[in-house]
Amino acid sequence: MAEEQTTKKVDEAKQTTPVVKEAESKPKATPRKVRKIAARVVARDGASEMVEVYAKGDCQRRIVPGGSCVDDTVPSDVWEAGVEVGVAWEDIIQITATPATIAATLRRHRIFTAEDLQADAARFMGAWAEAFGADMQTLKRKAAEIAAE
Repeated sequence: MAEEQTTKKVDEAKQTTPVVKEAESKPKATPRKVRKIAARVVARDGASEMVEVYAKGDCQRRIVPGGSCVDDTVPSDVWEAGVEVGVAWEDIIQITATPATIAATLRRHRIFTAEDLQADAARFMGAWAEAFGADMQTLKRKAAEIAAE
C-alpha cells in the first residue's frame, strides 16, 4: 500500500511538473570580444606578474595573474581588475610656486635672457630646484607618510 501511494505521488508530480527542454533553460552564451591592451611584463613573482601599460601619455603598473600578458598584450578586463602599483602623485602634489616667484629666482641666479637660460643648464636647474624647493619637500614628506602606512 505504501508503495502504491509513492507511485501515485510520483505520477502526480510528473503530470504537474512542466517539461523544460535543456536548450530553453540555458541561454546560449555569445562570445564576448575582449579588448587587448599593449603591455609589457616588468616582473614575475610566482602566480602573479607586474605589467606596465603606456596610455594617453601616462605609464601605469598593475599586478595581474601570472600568464595574463601574452604577446605583449593584456586583456582589458584583467588589467582593470589588477592591483594598482605606485602612488597617485596627482592626488598629493601641491604647487605653491608662482610665475612671479619663479621669475625672481631665475633673476637671482643671473638668468635674465633666453640665451642665459640656454647657456648654462646647471645654473637653470639650480634655479628651478630652488623655486620649487618647498613644493619638492612637501611632496617628499607626503610620500614618506604614504610609505609609512
